[in-house]
Amino acid sequence: MLQPQNPVNGRLRDVPFLVLVVLVLVLSIALLYSGKQPSSQGEGKQSSSQGDARVRVDFYGESLCPDCRHMVLDVLKPMIEDGFGDVMDLRYIAYGKVQKSVGGELHCQHGELECLYNRYINCAQEEGDLSKWMGYVECLAQDLGKLRKGTGVNECASSHGLSADALQKCAEGDKGAALEADAGKKTTSLNPKLNFVPWIVVNGVPIGADFENLDRYVCAALESEDGRPKACSSLPRGLGHQ
Repeated sequence: MLQPQNPVNGRLRDVPFLVLVVLVLVLSIALLYSGKQPSSQGEGKQSSSQGDARVRVDFYGESLCPDCRHMVLDVLKPMIEDGFGDVMDLRYIAYGKVQKSVGGELHCQHGELECLYNRYINCAQEEGDLSKWMGYVECLAQDLGKLRKGTGVNECASSHGLSADALQKCAEGDKGAALEADAGKKTTSLNPKLNFVPWIVVNGVPIGADFENLDRYVCAALESEDGRPKACSSLPRGLGHQ
């Protein structure tokens, strides 16, 4: 004699089948979604790898600092002329050893004008590519005496393809203040702390007092031989006579 079927047991037997159906549906949706995305994901990975090919160099400095002038004219300028500009992602974070008063007022190491010129340097990087903004910075560094008198900023801008009016508007306006605050945040967040300028960080690693050998660090950090500057295959100038 047939026993009556327990409806509860019947439903329980159906549970594994229902779970299987749900899993199949979820996997199908996931595969369908991933199938629509490969081109954008591939492009993202490609652009990321291309961006990572360059060495990140962060230069923390001050506009009126003599040692930063040396860094600009005697270290970075020759490196860029030797082709390092193509393999570096160079940023100049112009802020330095700023003291902040209780009321929040900023006091730059070399006076009030240095704070202003720091904002000009930060703004220049928003207005032009490396060749333009670095050329502008080099121009400023050529004659710190002129800068201390409050002149030379406009001439350097126009001679390097930057708009003097746009730079002034940025440096003396809200955008310049925002860039100054961002530079201050980056500077005060450094670990280890900045204790002199120029302070150079290569791919997140500070190189301390060895900043004059920045080219060696960039050469060592390059992952590929392709596009490596020829200077990477030559002895540093200081070792040439030994």
